[in-house]
Amino acid sequence: MAPNRYAAHVFMNRIDGLDVCSQPQLSISERPTGDLRWYCVIKGSCNCGAVTYTADVEATDVYVCHCSICRRFSGAQGMAVTVVENQSFRWTSDTDSIAVWDKPGHDWQANFCSVCGSAVPGRNDEARMFIPVGSIIEGGDRLTVVHHIYVDSKASWDTWDDDGQQHPEAFGSGEPGREL
Repeated sequence: MAPNRYAAHVFMNRIDGLDVCSQPQLSISERPTGDLRWYCVIKGSCNCGAVTYTADVEATDVYVCHCSICRRFSGAQGMAVTVVENQSFRWTSDTDSIAVWDKPGHDWQANFCSVCGSAVPGRNDEARMFIPVGSIIEGGDRLTVVHHIYVDSKASWDTWDDDGQQHPEAFGSGEPGREL
């Protein structure tokens, strides 16, 4: 998974009837302490609601993996995720319903709800969590695909029409702007 290098606003809670999305965009360190008008959050869950989470983030980037492993896991063209720092992420339900499956012989892990089977957030690396963007139920209205990875492994029927940078394999591989 790729690091979340692009900072932008995803969603802000409505405070006192004001849509604070229109407030000036400040980095987390620039926000006035205790000023709830600057509290950004995305919320998400699995289909059945047994697994829920929030993330205090300013994320807009979506990374789509087109590898065969992600296609089999998702049952679609691949997995679309956003990546957030660990300190911004928190579970709002217990984690008893989260199941993890490690693909033997690969550095790949499936995180899913043991009740309904929906993909749920998981460990991206030591510092970050990945969030399947399909699990975001609030605050995902400004997400945009910025990278497609493992495009050389995509299904023959897989097409897209966005400006996301294409990588033949893992994030950072190949040339910027590579066309299929």
